[in-house]
Parts: sequence; C-alpha cells; structure tokens
Amino acid sequence: MKHKTSSRMIIIIFIISFFFTNVAFAKPQGNENKVSQNLNNIALCYHGFTTNEAEKSEYVSYIEDFQEQVNYLKDKGYTFVPPSKYNQWYSKKYTPDTPIATIIFDDARKSVDIAAQWLVENEIPFGIAIIGKKLGTINPEEGYMSWVAINAIYDTGYCEILSHTYNMHHFDLKKEDGAVVSAPILEGPSYIDDGDFLYINSDDARWYWDLTHIDDTTWSFPLFGTDLKTSQPITSTIKFKAKESVTVNKMRAWAALHSPYSSGYDVAIKIDIDGTEVANKTITTTQYETRSQWAEREFVTIDFDKSYTLEANKTYTMTFATQSVGNSSFNIYSIPNFSGDYELTTTSTGMSYGAQEKWPAQACIILAGDNGKEATIKEFEQYVFNDLSINSIVIEKYLSASWNANTTGFEENENLECIVLGGTYPDGSKANTNIKITPNKSFTGEVLRFKTVSHLGDWYPLIIDVYINDQKVSRFSSNWQDWSSQTVNINPYQFKEGQEYDITFKTANTSPTGTGLVRIYMDQQDLPWPTWDSINDTWAQPADSEFQYVPHYKVSSSEGTDVYPSGIDIDKYEYTWEYSSPYTGPGKAFLEILSSTPGMSVAPTQICYPFGAFYSKQTNNKQDISPVLKNILKKIGMNSGMAVWDEAARSLENIQSEYSEYIIPRYLVLGNLEQSQIYNDIDILIGVN
Repeated sequence: MKHKTSSRMIIIIFIISFFFTNVAFAKPQGNENKVSQNLNNIALCYHGFTTNEAEKSEYVSYIEDFQEQVNYLKDKGYTFVPPSKYNQWYSKKYTPDTPIATIIFDDARKSVDIAAQWLVENEIPFGIAIIGKKLGTINPEEGYMSWVAINAIYDTGYCEILSHTYNMHHFDLKKEDGAVVSAPILEGPSYIDDGDFLYINSDDARWYWDLTHIDDTTWSFPLFGTDLKTSQPITSTIKFKAKESVTVNKMRAWAALHSPYSSGYDVAIKIDIDGTEVANKTITTTQYETRSQWAEREFVTIDFDKSYTLEANKTYTMTFATQSVGNSSFNIYSIPNFSGDYELTTTSTGMSYGAQEKWPAQACIILAGDNGKEATIKEFEQYVFNDLSINSIVIEKYLSASWNANTTGFEENENLECIVLGGTYPDGSKANTNIKITPNKSFTGEVLRFKTVSHLGDWYPLIIDVYINDQKVSRFSSNWQDWSSQTVNINPYQFKEGQEYDITFKTANTSPTGTGLVRIYMDQQDLPWPTWDSINDTWAQPADSEFQYVPHYKVSSSEGTDVYPSGIDIDKYEYTWEYSSPYTGPGKAFLEILSSTPGMSVAPTQICYPFGAFYSKQTNNKQDISPVLKNILKKIGMNSGMAVWDEAARSLENIQSEYSEYIIPRYLVLGNLEQSQIYNDIDILIGVN
C-alpha cells in the first residue's frame, strides 16, 4: 500500500491569523512624474463578507468597511486594475501612470458575491481564486459559490479567474529541523510515516492527506474531551485490524472541527492498546492571535510513553479515557466501513450515533514509528502537477457549462406515488432499490438528481451506494430533507442511446434505532380496479393482461412504497391485492442523470498559493520558488503566482528586484480588525509618511 502521510496543518488558525497581518505590495517603477503620489502599489486579499457588522470575523469583512477601504485608496489617487495587469506591472511589462491596486478574493466563498456586485456596479476589476473541488460539478460545497454564480460575475468583464489549487488547500506533514510538523502541501515533498494508516485500505493508492478520503462521506467522532450535554469526561474506543507488522510509538489523529469548533482545553487522557497503557499525558491547546484552541482539520501528533508492536491481521482495541473536564470534545474524522474489521464507540451523546452505539467506521488515525521518509521530488512533481492540472480542467469545463437532464421518462401528474430510495425497513432489513432508464440519446452522466417526499421513521446516518449495471459509481449520505431535490456526484459514466440501464441504490448500513426510510416520487399508473358484476352479485376479475407491464423499478420490500400488485384475489364481496417479491412496477421514478456541455472556456494563468505558502528557493540573492515548482506552473500555463508575506506590515521597497514574478505579495485583510488599524497597515504598505 502506498501510504502517504498527513500534516499538522500549520494550524489553520495560526496560518490565517498570522498571514492576515502580513504584507503584499510594491512601489511603481518607471515614469515617476506621472504618479499622483510616490506610493507603493498594493494587492488586497479577502475571503468573505457580511452585510451585518455584528457578524464580521477574521475571514469575514463588513461590506461597508470593504467599500471604505477601496475608496480610501481611490482617494489617494490609486487606479484599480485586474490581477493580470498588476502582475504585468510586477514583471515590468506594464508601466502605470498612477499608483495601482488590485483585489483578490481567495476560495470563491458564497458571500464574495456581496462585494463582487458592488465592484461591478462601480466598474472596479478584481479576481477570484478558485478551489475547484469546493465548487463541485453542478452544486458547490456548503458556503461556496456555484459555477453559475461565478460565471455571471465573470461575464461582466470585471472579474478574472485565478487558480487556488483543486484539492490541496490544506496541510500535510513536513520534516523540518529533525521534527515532523504540519505545513501547506505546496511547501515541498510530504513526509510519509512508517506504520499503520488505519483509515486507508490496502488497495487505496491515494496520499494520506488527500481530502477525498474525508470530504464526501465522513463522520465526526469524539475521541476525548468533555460531553457538554452531560458534563462528563469522554471515553472512546477504536477497534481495528492491523494491516502492518510494525512497532509504533506515536499516533497522528486527523482532527475534524471540534465541538464546539475553535475550542479546546488542556485535557488529561490515558491511552491503552488491548489493556496496555501506552500514554498518560495532557493534550494542550495552541495559542493563536485571538484565541487558544485545539488544532482543527489537520493531523495532531500524540507521542506515546512506550512503544507498542502491532502484528498484521490481528485485531486491536485502543481506548481513550479522558481524565479532566473542560469546555469541548476533540473530534476526528471517521470513514464509514461495513466490513466488520473496524468499529468505534464513545460515551459522548448527540453525535452521528448514540452513546455506546457501535459506529461502523475507520478512525482517521495513523499509528507510526520513527522510520518515516520524505516523498521523492518526482512524487511531489506528480501530485502537484495532477492537482493544478485538474483545477484548470474543471474551470475550463464547468465555469460556463450548460447542464442537460436525462430522465427515466417520468411525467408530472396530480396523483403521484412514491418509492423507497434507501434506508431500513421495520423488520431491520436494508433497502435495495433498482430503477431502470433507457436514454433516448448517448451522453456522459456526471450527477444524479432525485426529488424526495416525506421520509418514514427517524433520521440516522444513512449511507447509500450507487451502482449502474453493477458498476459502483458513488457513495453518498442522504440529507433527509423532505419535498426537495438532492444531487449526487457520480464517477462519469457513458450511457448509450436505446440501451437499458439499471441504476441501483443499495443501503450500506441499517438504523441503530429502528425504521428509517428515504423516499422519492414516481409516476406509477393507476391500478386495474375490479368492476361490480351485478348479475353474479360479485366483483368481476380484471383480465390477467391488465396486470402485465414493463417493470421500471424493483424494491426489496413493499413497506413505505406504493408498489404495484401482480394480481387481485376476489372473494365475492371482498377483494385483496396480490403482490410478488421482489416488488416491481410500471412507475417511473423521479430520477435524472445530468450531463454537462462545456461553454466558452477560460484557462487560469495566475495562481494564489493556499496560505501564501510555496516551495521556496533562493538564487542569486533573489527570493524565488523552487525550480521544481516553477517547472510545474509553467507546464500548466501559470505565468505568475501570488504569495502572502511572512513579515510584519512594512513598506516593500524594490521588491521587483528582490522577489520573482512567482512571489507577488498580497495583503490579507482581517475582517475583525478595527478600520483604523487596517488603514494604518495600508499606509505602512503603500509608503505613506
């Protein structure tokens, strides 16, 4: 197994708080007598916005503050230019007549639209740096802009599209000065532990830090800390079957958002493996600029007091017993697994599963020794090149794409029925539903969309696997929202005109508490009702031919589904419907397979490094990115890069001669700073005396 290890996430909050106080500008060169003031040029960077001043935070700026900041520079004689124009000035291909400024929105968060609309109205150019994975295909992750929304802004002519990596806006592990620390992935080759990666199966070649492990279907599991509902310390267990024979002396836990997030306390814990105590220590918080908290969304290392030897294919149980009470629970990612080789339990309440219930999941834990190694330069080149290439591809493909809905042929009417899509029946069995489709044209399916009706029973962490003609194309969690549509990304699948396909929804896990069924609409035809035979004083039997139909669905139970009968049994004055198992029927489910048609493409030529971090190299007294990273960027058409400076705010004289065009500075504006402080920082950066 090609294990690839994680990162201590330079602690997201540290990076953000730290970098946001940093700098990003330069002094205009050339024709000085035409410049209204002898001021440095500046690039401003933001993440999100709000119209409610009380909601502003580090990443969220109050819109009126933002508008005043823009006007503050305009009043000083600044001309706002697109990021590409700013980069041309930096590379000495453009000489401005005034001091210039540019605006960058990192991440493409949904609230950016508030500021973008105002900039368009005022004819001010700007750029949006896109994390392609966050935008998905047709629907983005929660809190991010859709391709449709970005394209509408792009079409105004005032917006440029920049790359912000596809799925590398997080951290891995790096070896620095003999220690393994968290660092942004683009800073250089990853450190790879020797040991057992509990959450990575033997046939999985993804890197350990690859977010696809956790960003689609995952549960947050409380490892230790305090259950705030009961005020009791948490005890949790992790059962796993070892894949490696290895001696370990530490663990790295892939931390999720804690409960509550951005929280933590100095917590005393005991850890044992099969009854042998391996650690008894206090896990401390990290002090950030505005708060002290546990690290989140990164790997947190806990050193053992004694080493422990694992044997391959042997099952072990780790126990985490919290010894002190505080203000939160420390949560890690866990990945659903129904093989029986993995199991989690916790005394914590209010989670995906109840207290002491068995979670069928693999904990995102690495048990490691001291003999890890760094990825090779070739491996680094490959994973960075692949990621940035994919980001360019999805931007070109989806930015202005149109979407086509290929349906089962269902029709709206006033008497719609329903069919179970997934869940647990009252007898404890799992739903297994098959829906047929015969497309009237060939296409590549990328997304499934279905419309739900009311669910039966109670919510539970339902996982559904999707197959097309027995080929697995997706795994998803139901959102349990009634009377609404849900979309599910699938592996691209080629459908051919006129060929019949079976789309099967297989429930992966039963409810721990009882019935729980998710249902969708279907347009099933009316039943062949009997007629009254007055001569014989009985009901007349419908012809068998009336019960002959082309089956469009098949379910494993009739419970909660308006399934179609196979016949009717008449006993003079009484009659009952007859059903066969499995239950099939003529109704067409409200299921769509979406395919995209790319529109006018745009390939980004500029990159904003996540967290401002890059693989650095000093050559000829000039700060630059490493030849390895530069070669990757050039291969995919990136001619400039924007970083965030790791120094306190100061004016940057002559940076064009000190730093390359791949390290153009940008100033990240903190939304929770006082406006006077931001103006003071800007004044320092632009060189106001």
